[in-house]
Amino acid sequence: MKNILITGGTGFIGGHLISAVDGNVKILSRNQCSDYMTVVCDLKSEVIPVFVKVVVRFIHAAFN
Repeated sequence: MKNILITGGTGFIGGHLISAVDGNVKILSRNQCSDYMTVVCDLKSEVIPVFVKVVVRFIHAAFN
């Protein structure tokens, strides 16, 4: 199963993307999500964590 990282996974678009993709979903978000492995991170002020290197697909759905 492919590792998929979705930024903004707790938002409206990201939430719909999670249910549409087939894979091992991880979320990068400012808010915690109890249903999926979530890395809490603000892309405006922080560096993306190192684990991103093991991700096969990256879907950027974060907005401001």
